[in-house]
Amino acid sequence: TMALAGKVFCITGALSRPRKEAVAWIESNGGEFASTVTAKVTHVICTDDSSAKASAARAKGKTIVSEEDVEELIANGGGKGKAKAKAKPKAKQSAKRKKKQDDEDEDDDDDDNDDDDDDEEEEEEEEKPKAKASKKKAAPKKAAAGKKKGGALAGKVFCITGALSRPRKEMIAWLEKHGGEFSATVAKRVTHVICSDPTTAKAQKAEDDGKIVVSEDDVEAMV
Repeated sequence: TMALAGKVFCITGALSRPRKEAVAWIESNGGEFASTVTAKVTHVICTDDSSAKASAARAKGKTIVSEEDVEELIANGGGKGKAKAKAKPKAKQSAKRKKKQDDEDEDDDDDDNDDDDDDEEEEEEEEKPKAKASKKKAAPKKAAAGKKKGGALAGKVFCITGALSRPRKEMIAWLEKHGGEFSATVAKRVTHVICSDPTTAKAQKAEDDGKIVVSEDDVEAMV
C-alpha cells in the first residue's frame, strides 16, 4: 500500500521491531525515512520523550507519533491517525535492549547528543549551503595555525557513520590533528566515509555519491 506516501519519518527510541525492519516497513507503505530531524521530516516516531530528537521535533513543529499511530495511519489508508503533541513512552526497556537499539540507530551514531549536533549541521547544509561552506573553510585555517603544514590526512574530508572504537568527539579531534576535516553529513566536499556498518543510510548514500568508504583501521593505516 501507499498509505504513507508524502510522509517522511524519523525515529527516536526503541520500537517493537528492529530499526532496519521499521525503516523497511515505512518504505513498503510508501513513506520515506530520515535519520535526523531535517526540514523535510513530517513525522517523528518517538518512544523516548526526553531524547534530543524529540526535543528537536517539538521545536520545529513536527508531528510526534507512536508506532501504534503509524499502524493506524496504514490501516486507515493514510487517513487521520492519532498524532500526539507529546510522545507516549513505551514500557520500561532493559539496559541490554536499549544498548542494542542505540547500536542500530543510524543517525544517532553514538548518542542523541551527537545526533542533535548533526541535526543542526545538516539543516545548515541543506538550507544555507554557501554560508556553511564559508564557515567550514575558516576552521581548517585556524587549526593549521597551531601546527606544521599538511598532515597525513590533509585535503581529506571525513564523515562518520556507526559506532567506532573511540568516542565521536575524540575521533574528530584525532582526524583534525592529522590534517583532516570532519563533516556531519555526506556533503559534496566529503572525500571519505568512515563506516562500521555498510548497511547504514550514510554508507549507502556515500556509495551512491561515489565517496570512498573506509574502516577505522583504514584511516589509521593512512596516518
